[in-house]
Amino acid sequence: VVMGLRFDHPDGAIHMMKALYEQGIWAIFAGFDSAVLQCKPSLIADEALCDNILTRFEAAIRNAKNLNATASARLIND
Repeated sequence: VVMGLRFDHPDGAIHMMKALYEQGIWAIFAGFDSAVLQCKPSLIADEALCDNILTRFEAAIRNAKNLNATASARLIND
């Protein structure tokens, strides 16, 4: 199974890939579009593992948003 998640930012999947890696989740941006994040979940994942992954995913989203906000503020101030 391959799932894709498209971000509004042209390099959103690249930024999210890094944030997910820091949470222990491996995902990669699509070679055809760096706004698309590819995830390949296991078909034998149980509910507890899915809950754990979603918790880590949510943390990665928060971290990526914070990094983006910091980078935007830095650009405005420069």
